[in-house]
Amino acid sequence: MSAIGLYGPLNHFLYAASIMLVSGSQILYGRYIVRDRERINSLFSVNLIVSTVLSVLTSALLTVGVLTGLTRLIRSIP
Repeated sequence: MSAIGLYGPLNHFLYAASIMLVSGSQILYGRYIVRDRERINSLFSVNLIVSTVLSVLTSALLTVGVLTGLTRLIRSIP
């Protein structure tokens, strides 16, 4: 399935979400490093928590899709 690119849109969405988290964190790190170095640790912790929750939710959604047969919808789209 991945050889013919059916999972490409999902991969692009997950890549875009991760790039959004990384670039937003870099911007906030740059602001906080000048003014308030203590907030960097809390920002890093929030970023890790959000990334973990996003990855767990995505894994759960894909697992439910496989177990219930929802992947047939992807194959039936022309």
